[in-house]
Amino acid sequence: MDILKVPVQETPNQQTLLLLKSMRLLEMQLAQMKHDMSYLMWQVHRNHGAASISAPERMKIRDEVCAYIETLKDFNPEVIYGGHESREGLLEFILTERLVGVEADSIALEFGVFKGKSLSIISRLFSGKVYGFDSFEGIPTTELIWDKGRFNNPQGIAYPLKPNTELVKGWFKDTMPDFVKAHDLSKVKLLHMDCDIYSSAKEIFEVVGPHLPKDVIIVFDEYWNYKGWKDGEFKAFHEFLAATGRTYTYLGYMDAGNQVAVKLH
Repeated sequence: MDILKVPVQETPNQQTLLLLKSMRLLEMQLAQMKHDMSYLMWQVHRNHGAASISAPERMKIRDEVCAYIETLKDFNPEVIYGGHESREGLLEFILTERLVGVEADSIALEFGVFKGKSLSIISRLFSGKVYGFDSFEGIPTTELIWDKGRFNNPQGIAYPLKPNTELVKGWFKDTMPDFVKAHDLSKVKLLHMDCDIYSSAKEIFEVVGPHLPKDVIIVFDEYWNYKGWKDGEFKAFHEFLAATGRTYTYLGYMDAGNQVAVKLH
C-alpha cells in the first residue's frame, strides 16, 4: 500500500531565511569574482606595464619603491588590496577606520577633484565639512607623465555630493590664500592630495602646510610606483618635512597602485 506523502509547506519566515541565505551566498560569490578580477588586472599591469611603460621598466619602478621601503624604520602600514581597479580603497579605509566620529566642525580638503569620484566618497563618509579644490581646466603645466590640460573637465561634477561639501573653483595659487585666511585649519582632519604634479603639491604645502595640525592624515593619490615618482608629490612632501622639521607615520598603501596614507606629527 502506497503512503501518500503530503509536501511540507514552508512558512513565510523559512522562505525569508532561505532567500537571505541565497543572497548572502551570491554576495560572497560576487566578492570572490571581484577579488579574482582585481588580481588578474594587477597581473596584467605587473607583467605588461601600464600605458606606454614597458614591463621591464615597470618592474624597475617597483624595485625602486621596494628599495626605498627597505630604508624605512618601523614600516608597518595597512596594506589595502584590490589592485589598480580599486584606487579609492585606501581612502575608504582611512575614512571608515581612522576618521570615524570626527566632530561636526572638522574639515576635509581635497586638491584635485576632476569628476568628483573620490570627493563623493569623502562627502558621504566624512561627518564634517568637505572642500574640493580644482580649476576644472586640467593640469596647469606639463610634468613627468602628465601633460598640461590633462583632466580638463568643463562639464563639472559627475558624482553626488552631500550638502556638507563645497567646491572651491580656481587655480590653487589663487584660491588657497583667501581660504586659509577665512578658515580655521587647525580643524583639518584629512587632506586628500590628488593634484598629480610636484609644482601643485609644493604650492599646497607652502600655503596650507604650515597650518596643518598634529595628527592630520594625508592621503596621496600619486605618491610612488610610477615613472618619476621621486620627483612628484613624494618630493613636495619630503621637502615640506625638511623645511618644517615635522615627522610622519605611514598608515597604509594600495597593494598595486600609487596611493599612500600618512599621519603627520
